[in-house]
Amino acid sequence: MIPFFGTTGWQIGFLKIQSWGLFVSLGFLIGTFLASWLVKKQKLNKDRLLNLLIWIIIASLVGGRLFYVFLENSRNFYLWHPLEIFKIWQGGLDSFGGFAGVGIILFWFWYKKKIDWHYLDILAFVFPFGWTVGRMGCLLIHDHLGVLFNSFLAINFTSGPRLDMALLEILMLVPLLIIFALKGLKMLSTSGLLSSRLFLWYGMGRFLLDFLRADDIAGADARYGGFTVAQWGSLILVFIGLKLLKKIKKGRFA
Repeated sequence: MIPFFGTTGWQIGFLKIQSWGLFVSLGFLIGTFLASWLVKKQKLNKDRLLNLLIWIIIASLVGGRLFYVFLENSRNFYLWHPLEIFKIWQGGLDSFGGFAGVGIILFWFWYKKKIDWHYLDILAFVFPFGWTVGRMGCLLIHDHLGVLFNSFLAINFTSGPRLDMALLEILMLVPLLIIFALKGLKMLSTSGLLSSRLFLWYGMGRFLLDFLRADDIAGADARYGGFTVAQWGSLILVFIGLKLLKKIKKGRFA
């Protein structure tokens, strides 16, 4: 069992650094740095990538907040305190809401602006690296609790040994990080291959992990048809990943 650890932040003089915000920001920075490096290596347009990344950051925050407010169990609170919706710095984002926002932006860039799919594969490459760092912030504040479970992976909370979903998700991403680090550059030569691998791995992994998400705590994730919002989103990711693979194998990918 893992001894309890965690912190919401660090006080440096008059400045309070929030641990969650710090690691999420670091995740965005690492993703941007890696994407810029790959664009240069692939001899693509760096300005076009940075423009896309700005829209992605905005869309992920807006989508994540909207899903959290309207689809999770916190919606009754925001119904009576509507101004709290805008206080995003206090926390409260839904990961698949962020994915939905990003998906809309990526579709718009691909369909309307005819952006080359290589840019999207580069984003797929950097996602697990930046996401893992961001999840470390979630792990420090323990805002995604799992079920009570006596295991070497459980954290010794005051309520008893319990899984932490952020830790499980980080561990789930480790094999993908290794694959991308070793073979990602080679996979970039086939359009859509990296994206399909990411959608399938993350979609299947997240779908299975969410069965371990706590439902015995205040503010537990809402369920629709027995599944969390993330599980329904994961099924969509798997479907998209399979469609991409089918197009690649048939040589009809564009």
